[in-house]
Amino acid sequence: MYKESETLELKSSLAEWRDVIVTLGAFANKSGGKVIVGLDDSGGPLNMVVGKGAIEDLINKVKLHTDPGLFFTGHKRGYY
Repeated sequence: MYKESETLELKSSLAEWRDVIVTLGAFANKSGGKVIVGLDDSGGPLNMVVGKGAIEDLINKVKLHTDPGLFFTGHKRGYY
């Protein structure tokens, strides 16, 4: 299970993209961190289906809504 910390933020859905961007900005201004989408508040997996292009859409939103633009890699993978 994952647990939120100063360098880890859990989001339940890609619909929370604005919150993801705010968190990424905060991480960029500190020592870095990770955002994991698809987990509940206790770190458990949600049955989330990620549509084609959803990760690329999030990456583009981050680039468009940050100044200077943040560049990161998005990965789609199963829960481990």
